[in-house]
Amino acid sequence: MADKNNKIGKYSIEKKLATGGMGELYLASNTGKHGFKRKVVVKRLHQELNDDHIYREFFIREAILSGKFYHPNIVQVYHMDEDKEGLYMVMEYILGHDLMSIVRQSIRKKAFIPLHHALNIVMQIGEGLAYVHSLKDKKGKSLQLVHRDVTPSNIIVSMSGFAKLVDFGVAAIKGDENKPQGGIIPGKINYMAPELIKGKEPEARSDIFSLGIMLYELTVGKRLFKGNSEKVREIILNKPIPAPTVHKKDFDPELEKIILKSLDKDPDYRYQQALDMVLDLEKYIRTNSLPSSHLELSEYIKNLFRVSNIPHIEKLKNKVERDEIELDFDEDFLNDWSDEGALGAELPEEIPDMDDEEYFAIMADPKKAEKFFNTPEPEQENKTEKNTEADKKDTEYEVEENEENNNSDQNNEKAFPKQNKSKSEKKEVDSNDKIEKPNNDKSSNEHPKDDPLNKKNDSHLSSVVLIIILITIALLFFFYTQS
Repeated sequence: MADKNNKIGKYSIEKKLATGGMGELYLASNTGKHGFKRKVVVKRLHQELNDDHIYREFFIREAILSGKFYHPNIVQVYHMDEDKEGLYMVMEYILGHDLMSIVRQSIRKKAFIPLHHALNIVMQIGEGLAYVHSLKDKKGKSLQLVHRDVTPSNIIVSMSGFAKLVDFGVAAIKGDENKPQGGIIPGKINYMAPELIKGKEPEARSDIFSLGIMLYELTVGKRLFKGNSEKVREIILNKPIPAPTVHKKDFDPELEKIILKSLDKDPDYRYQQALDMVLDLEKYIRTNSLPSSHLELSEYIKNLFRVSNIPHIEKLKNKVERDEIELDFDEDFLNDWSDEGALGAELPEEIPDMDDEEYFAIMADPKKAEKFFNTPEPEQENKTEKNTEADKKDTEYEVEENEENNNSDQNNEKAFPKQNKSKSEKKEVDSNDKIEKPNNDKSSNEHPKDDPLNKKNDSHLSSVVLIIILITIALLFFFYTQS
C-alpha cells in the first residue's frame, strides 16, 4: 500500500490496478523537471509476506532476474527498492490486455480470435522464451532460466500488437533449489509439463510444453487439460494427447504436426528450443500466405476493446477479412486465475451467467452464440404458421450465408484447400436441397385436374384454332377463283 502522501518511493500512485496472491499492482507516475512524466506499474509485496523469507526471496529474485531482460516480448523491470512498508519493484506500464481477457472479450463480442492472430501471439511469446532460455551470467555460462508459469494470464498483448511474457515470480535457475517444497509445485497444473508434475528439475522444454498447450487451445478452440487438480494430473501423466483432428476433421495436418511435437510427453522428442518451434510456425505462415504483423494484431485488439483514442495506432486500410477460429473455453479457464497480469488493463465485464452444459453448447458455435444473445424470443402464434415461417427463414438464411461466404472461401482456398473444398461442397449441396424442394412441390401441383379456369382456357384455345382454319380456307378459295 502507499504512504499517507499516496506515494511509493518517488512514484506517485494514480490508482490500484489489481491484487494478487503475492502483492498489489498500482498505476503510478514518475515526474521530473520541465514537465517530464512517465507512467509505470509498481508491484508491492503484501505487507504480511515481508516477514516470510520464502516470499521475500521469490520477490527479490523476480526483480533481479527481470532487471536483466531487454527484449520486446518480455516485461521490463526498471527498479527495486524497500521502504518501511516492504519490498516493491517498478516495471513498464503496458497499455493492453492479458490473453485471458482477450479470450473473454472475443467470446462475448463473437469476434473469435482468427488463426493468424493466434499464431502471431504464440510466436512472439516463443521468441521471448528463446531469449530467456539463452541468458548467460557474467562468466558467459548459461543460467538455464525457466519461466515455469507460461499461461494466458501471464501474457499481455499491447495495443501496439506486441505480446509480452510477464511474472517471473516462480522462475527457476539451474543449481537453485527447485524441488517442490511440501508437495507444492509452482505454476498452474493445467499448463504444466509432465516432468514437472513428476517433481523433476525444470528445463526450457517444460516452457515449450506450456506454450504448446496454448497453441493447441487457441487453434483448436478447446481446453486441452481441464478439471480439478487430481483429474488434470492423471490426464497429463497417463492419457494420450488428442490430436487436433479428433475435434476438427479438416484441421491442417502441417499445423497439427507442430502442435503435437510441442506437446510430446517425452522431452527428448519435444522441440528442444523455443526458437525451433517459432521457425516452424513462421514457415507454416509463409507457406499458407497468412499475415503476421503487429499492425494487424494491434487493429484486432483495438477493435475488440473499442479503443479509438490511441494516436500512434491508425486504422488499417484495405484490411483482409479472414476466417476465425471458434473458441470453446470453459468457466475454469476464464475464472481460475487472478487478473494480476493485466498491467494497466481495464478488465472486461463478466460473461452472462449460464450453466456449463449450456455454455459449452453455445460457445462452441458462433452462430448459436449469436442466436442466443441477439435473437428475441418469437411470439406464441398458431403452431402451423410459426413452423412455416421458421422454415422459410432457415432457407433464406442458408442461401444468404452461401453468398456472403463465397468471397471468404475463395480468399482462403490457398491456405486451407482441403478444408474450404469440403465446406463449399457441403454448402452447395445444402443450398441446392433448400432451393429445389419448393420448385418440385410447385411443379407437382400445376394444372389441377378439375380446375374450371383450365377448362375455360382450353375452350378459348379451340375457338382460336377454328378461326384460323376458316381464314385459311377462305384465302385458298379466293386464290383459286382468281386463277
